Amino acid sequence: MLFVSLKDFEERKDPALRAPALIKAAGANYSQIQEGVALPINPPSIPGLGVTSGFEMWLQQKGSGNYGQLVDTMRKIIVKAKERPELRGVAATASANSRQLLVDVDRDKAEVLGVPVQDIYNSLQTLFGSMYVSQFPKDSRLWQVILQAEPGFRLKPEDIQHIYVRTHEGKMVPLSAVVQWRHPRCAFCAGWRANRHFPARDSQ
Repeated sequence: MLFVSLKDFEERKDPALRAPALIKAAGANYSQIQEGVALPINPPSIPGLGVTSGFEMWLQQKGSGNYGQLVDTMRKIIVKAKERPELRGVAATASANSRQLLVDVDRDKAEVLGVPVQDIYNSLQTLFGSMYVSQFPKDSRLWQVILQAEPGFRLKPEDIQHIYVRTHEGKMVPLSAVVQWRHPRCAFCAGWRANRHFPARDSQ
């Protein structure tokens, strides 16, 4: 999440520099990003209170189609919804183009090498994701301490081979010795179901 502070209103007399126009322009630029979904919004003046009474709509794939077909249908609905003057900011977070990485832990080999399985999972979570450590007060705010690897060291699956875990004897073993990674055929294969069907959510 990123917050952008605008200049004083007196310095933004041009309508193109007002918040709605900037949000619209940013949305057009963000729509070109293929690696993820970015949605610019205008936060409420009072934190915790929304600026609109939005709604959500869920679609379910109950037939024999796949998740890609569900996403295509969802996109058609969004296109039609955007033609309605009473609706604004209609968007969906579902995507059939997202890649997923599955990591298999060889528990038998980890036991032979003396590597605790929990340490393997902790290393993957901390370095490729993040881990909450603690918090501390500063300048009348409460700051969180989050532990994670620098982005340049967790961009590719092959970066796993640069991570080491400690055995019961204190020796360091490369993580690649006890794990294997693969890309599933479907990015949504391991996703959750709603009433045993593929779900997709639209919101406004």
